[in-house]
Amino acid sequence: MRALILLSVALAAPVAAQSPTTEVSLRHQLRIDPDDHTALVNLAGLYVRTGRTAKAHRLYRALLGMENVALERAGGEPVWSHRLAQDAIRANPLQAKLELSAR
Repeated sequence: MRALILLSVALAAPVAAQSPTTEVSLRHQLRIDPDDHTALVNLAGLYVRTGRTAKAHRLYRALLGMENVALERAGGEPVWSHRLAQDAIRANPLQAKLELSAR
């Protein structure tokens, strides 16, 4: 049986999430706890909002390799972590492929 873990995911704060301080804080949190689903999802979302789709996709793929946990969007809507990652990857696959092939 899967453990149900609810995490608050601040996906609805694009302005605050674009600050360099936010990115540094999220990256620091992931260095401390690489399995922090909330920090991983928020950093991936920040990357999407700032045009770094390939980086976001790498984080979403990492999320798919982790335990599938129940998250809660900022508005209170529940979502499974794997579903969130799959939806995000499908949202813009062409852009991520272009970014990856350019490296």
